[in-house]
Amino acid sequence: PIDSVALRNQEMDIWNGEKKYIVNKDSSKTLIEYRIDNQQLQWADIYTLSFIMRVSAPDSIVNNSIVMRVNYVNRASDSIVAKVYPDSLLRRYKLKFAARYQDSIVSITGLMLKNNSRKGKILAKIDSIKLIRHYDQLAQDSIVKVIHKVKHTDTTAIKLLEGIKPIEAVKPKDKIQLMAP
Repeated sequence: PIDSVALRNQEMDIWNGEKKYIVNKDSSKTLIEYRIDNQQLQWADIYTLSFIMRVSAPDSIVNNSIVMRVNYVNRASDSIVAKVYPDSLLRRYKLKFAARYQDSIVSITGLMLKNNSRKGKILAKIDSIKLIRHYDQLAQDSIVKVIHKVKHTDTTAIKLLEGIKPIEAVKPKDKIQLMAP
């Protein structure tokens, strides 16, 4: 038998890239980008990006950050940013993000390490990367129906509005008379 309570709280690691990155002085990387394309991602899901990272402290690196973006079908995106501390300490980073727009999700993109400086190189070690999707498996069909209904309602309303001719202005000589009962 399948336990329906267990289906309510499903987790899946959707990370498809390397689990470990080492960026040193000889490396040409100034940022580490990622992209997750998955057709099953939905708006009610919660995404958790977690990893451990150590960043060295060269003088030229300023404003280090981590970025995670959720990209929707309608080309909208939602993002979360976290600050990275370049102090040579091994730190665990965890970004938790709930997809909040009622639309299908095309991809999850972002930067593991970003800085605003053009000088110098990033010295970093990133390990144990996970991107966990928390979702309700029983509600997936209902979520897809809601998204389809919202899209269908929007397109139907637009088609109805396109078919309506503009109302002509009432001319002063035309008078409207009300009939008394």
